[in-house]
Amino acid sequence: MLLIAGMLWGASSAAAEGVSTAIAYGSYAINYSVPTMNQSNVVPGGYLSLVGEMNPYFGLETRLGLTNEGTTTYPNGSSMALRMSGFSSLLARISLPVDEDFKVFGVVGMTNGQFTRTNTTNAVQVIDTAQGNSVSYGVGLNYRLGEIVQVGAEWTSYWSNVALGAGIKSSISGACVVLRFGD
Repeated sequence: MLLIAGMLWGASSAAAEGVSTAIAYGSYAINYSVPTMNQSNVVPGGYLSLVGEMNPYFGLETRLGLTNEGTTTYPNGSSMALRMSGFSSLLARISLPVDEDFKVFGVVGMTNGQFTRTNTTNAVQVIDTAQGNSVSYGVGLNYRLGEIVQVGAEWTSYWSNVALGAGIKSSISGACVVLRFGD
């Protein structure tokens, strides 16, 4: 996926109207389900991104991110910790400039990620990891504070019911504050 992102990025940046980098931090909802139970945790997380805009309405964005771990303890004394230990996204970015400083946008694309689950029972830990891919989509807004600084907010669904094994599914979404530097 990163190779494809790099090739598309190279093709898009040659004709780019503006290139920017961003850092985002926020809350991520991690949902995990197996046939016998469901678990949801809200954890901090974030990403770094690179955006190339071909024109004021369309661009490409790559993201690299991760989340912290969220743990739930069950009545029998066992616990399960969930986290997205790393993800990369390639997204098309469709923007609607409201004025020269404010724009609303949507993103759609693909996310590849590594999901980690840690089960602890009677002081014995079992750590499972799984890779998954999903269509991703989201919405947000950006406000230009100065010549090269923008601040924004967004919500993105990175995974939606991704199969991680027989009967095992996960969904991950995030709401972030974003600080962007560049055109």
